[in-house]
Amino acid sequence: MKVYIAGPMTGYPHHNTPAFDAAADRLRAAGYEPVSPPDITRRNPQPGIHSNGTIDAAAYVALVRLDLIELLDCAAVVLLPGWSKSKGCALEIKVAEAIGLPVYALDAFIEDGAIHAKPLKIVGAVQLYGPPVYADIEALLAESGDASRVIAGEAVL
Repeated sequence: MKVYIAGPMTGYPHHNTPAFDAAADRLRAAGYEPVSPPDITRRNPQPGIHSNGTIDAAAYVALVRLDLIELLDCAAVVLLPGWSKSKGCALEIKVAEAIGLPVYALDAFIEDGAIHAKPLKIVGAVQLYGPPVYADIEALLAESGDASRVIAGEAVL
């Protein structure tokens, strides 16, 4: 089963590649076929990608196009921490929703498996856990203090 990894990249040192690589390793160990944007970039190097986390506009557009093409061939999407602050993740989630792909928190997907994990309920790029609506997971975690239930996509309030 191909699983697309979505997470923040722009503004992170080395575009958050270590987090993507660790997620890909975990997915592979669990028997999945990870599809990771840094792997796509390695296969399709673009001028204008800088190790300080910045990327030129032309390189960004070229890589987003390649990422989305590969996303279309996946059966699910998993999200890395920090996803709610990423414009790229918002786009990837919209595409996943449009084609009916379930979207999961990475840890819940790996720990519970694809059959038992609960997909996250997402509206745009905003995570919903029941009233009230939280624009980002950090606010919910600060209020609830129960990360395991939040990651599993369950209401904690």
